[in-house]
Amino acid sequence: MDKNLIDLLCCPKSGSDLDLVIEEGDLNHIKKGKFLSIQSGMQYEIIDDIPYFSSDIDHQGIKNQFETYSHWFEEMHDEASIIDPNHAIAFSNSLNIDKSEFKDKVILDAGCGNGRLSYVVSEYEPKLLVSFDISKGLFKAKETILKHNQESNIAFVQGDVTNPPFKKASFDIAYSWGVTHHTPDTRKTFKTLSDLVKDSGIFGVYVYVFNPSYKYDKQVLGLLAYLRSFLLIRPFRFICSRLPVSLVKLIFQPIYYLEKLIGFGVFGNHGYPSDPFNKDRYFRVVVDRFKTRYASEHKEEEIFNWFFEHGYNDLRVGKPMVSVSGEKKGSDKKRNVSFYSQRD
Repeated sequence: MDKNLIDLLCCPKSGSDLDLVIEEGDLNHIKKGKFLSIQSGMQYEIIDDIPYFSSDIDHQGIKNQFETYSHWFEEMHDEASIIDPNHAIAFSNSLNIDKSEFKDKVILDAGCGNGRLSYVVSEYEPKLLVSFDISKGLFKAKETILKHNQESNIAFVQGDVTNPPFKKASFDIAYSWGVTHHTPDTRKTFKTLSDLVKDSGIFGVYVYVFNPSYKYDKQVLGLLAYLRSFLLIRPFRFICSRLPVSLVKLIFQPIYYLEKLIGFGVFGNHGYPSDPFNKDRYFRVVVDRFKTRYASEHKEEEIFNWFFEHGYNDLRVGKPMVSVSGEKKGSDKKRNVSFYSQRD
């Protein structure tokens, strides 16, 4: 286990330091062990160098997320989907963090899933990259990344992004791509993760955009956006999040063919313009957006304000919406927003 990782960890319940107990193996490879918190009395298991901070999940909503995304990553993604070179392009276009900025830095991938973006960043020579996720996708991430990039400075931690086991101001760069909107309170999770970033560090997020996006002078579209959210998206999510995955897919079969026929994605499951109704991708998005208990949508201005509130000034805005990263420089500094891609 990387010593730099041990120095970053704390008890998620109390925030206190942890004592390491190695039962099998050594510090280079802990086959079995535990972290102990004297203050809280908690014990956290370590197996094959992965510490487990959320092995027992009490919150029903988060438990639903764990089950949904464990299925999503195990059954609906293969190795090729993790090492796809297009991820590097998409990541750069989204958060606009240059690969040179990752070199020799301590990085957090908050909600790494199956590791597709961790795989990208692992090749940018970080001092340490921490891949952090609650789901079983973490195991696939470890297996795949270490297979294809054996020299990577990477560690894997299991836990909950709403209550992470890391000391505040520990990371030079943290990013959470497509994750915070799947938590019970997106704004609160944003703050929690932002607190882990050092002063002068970089934080980036991608969250679902509130659709359809609209300009302030197009109030009719704004009304349609609210009606779509409250009368269509939320009721479907409420029902589907309580059903088996197989039944959710069955419900969306006729919807898929109808949307493909009219050439318009009402439910937001369609993909890139080059192939918007690719069926495999469409149903991965169905599970991501509707089987999950939480999937909030946000306006760009709303996310800008969150960054400003937490001391980020130089914002970099990319695509897809809403993709924003910023440098933490203090709330008294001049605010600047740079758009790195052509906006609609």
